[in-house]
Amino acid sequence: MGIAAVEVEIDKTGMPSSIKVLKGNPVATNAVVMAVRQWRWKPLKLNGVAVEVVTTIAVNFEPR
Repeated sequence: MGIAAVEVEIDKTGMPSSIKVLKGNPVATNAVVMAVRQWRWKPLKLNGVAVEVVTTIAVNFEPR
Protein backbone atom coordinates (compact mmCIF):
# COMPACT_ATOMS: atom_id res chain seq x y z
CA MET A 1 0.00 0.00 0.00
CA GLY A 2 2.96 2.37 0.52
CA ILE A 3 3.42 5.35 2.77
CA ALA A 4 0.64 7.47 4.27
CA ALA A 5 1.72 10.88 5.55
CA VAL A 6 -0.19 13.43 7.61
CA GLU A 7 0.66 16.81 9.06
CA VAL A 8 -0.51 17.21 12.66
CA GLU A 9 -0.91 20.38 14.68
CA ILE A 10 -0.56 19.59 18.37
CA ASP A 11 -2.06 22.08 20.80
CA LYS A 12 -0.64 23.33 24.10
CA THR A 13 -2.25 20.45 26.00
CA GLY A 14 -0.69 17.77 23.77
CA MET A 15 -3.83 16.92 21.79
CA PRO A 16 -4.04 16.93 17.99
CA SER A 17 -6.01 20.01 16.95
CA SER A 18 -5.65 19.68 13.18
CA ILE A 19 -4.73 16.79 10.89
CA LYS A 20 -4.03 17.27 7.18
CA VAL A 21 -3.41 14.39 4.77
CA LEU A 22 -0.22 14.95 2.76
CA LYS A 23 -0.07 11.76 0.69
CA GLY A 24 -1.06 8.13 0.49
CA ASN A 25 -3.73 5.63 -0.41
CA PRO A 26 -7.14 6.86 0.86
CA VAL A 27 -7.69 3.68 2.89
CA ALA A 28 -4.27 3.99 4.54
CA THR A 29 -4.54 7.73 5.19
CA ASN A 30 -7.99 7.28 6.72
CA ALA A 31 -6.56 4.69 9.14
CA VAL A 32 -3.68 7.00 10.05
CA VAL A 33 -6.00 9.97 10.66
CA MET A 34 -8.29 7.87 12.88
CA ALA A 35 -5.30 6.62 14.90
CA VAL A 36 -3.63 10.03 15.28
CA ARG A 37 -6.90 11.55 16.57
CA GLN A 38 -6.56 9.22 19.57
CA TRP A 39 -2.89 9.96 20.29
CA ARG A 40 -1.73 12.31 23.03
CA TRP A 41 1.67 13.94 23.36
CA LYS A 42 3.54 15.46 26.25
CA PRO A 43 3.17 19.22 25.66
CA LEU A 44 6.22 20.86 24.09
CA LYS A 45 7.61 23.64 26.25
CA LEU A 46 9.67 26.60 25.15
CA ASN A 47 11.26 28.51 28.05
CA GLY A 48 8.93 26.64 30.40
CA VAL A 49 5.76 27.63 28.52
CA ALA A 50 3.66 25.10 26.59
CA VAL A 51 3.49 25.89 22.86
CA GLU A 52 1.68 24.54 19.81
CA VAL A 53 3.73 22.51 17.36
CA VAL A 54 3.29 21.08 13.86
CA THR A 55 4.82 17.74 12.91
CA THR A 56 4.64 15.26 10.06
CA ILE A 57 3.86 11.60 10.69
CA ALA A 58 4.58 9.00 8.02
CA VAL A 59 3.42 5.40 8.30
CA ASN A 60 4.67 2.67 5.97
CA PHE A 61 2.00 0.12 5.10
CA GLU A 62 3.31 -3.19 3.77
CA PRO A 63 1.18 -6.10 2.57
CA ARG A 64 1.58 -9.38 4.45
